[in-house]
Amino acid sequence: MMVLIYSYGVSFRQLVNTDFVAIELIRAIAGSIGIIGTVPCVAGVAAYLFSKNKV
Repeated sequence: MMVLIYSYGVSFRQLVNTDFVAIELIRAIAGSIGIIGTVPCVAGVAAYLFSKNKV
């Protein structure tokens, strides 16, 4: 999407200052926080369930 906007002759400074860039950065940060929080939780639950079945 950014390449498309840039191809219409919008300068790099204007492109970086658009709401689109801010929204995408917020989405990326939120997604990273979600993955960082989810992976340890799932690993902990899986370890608990695996050790419970083994005994």
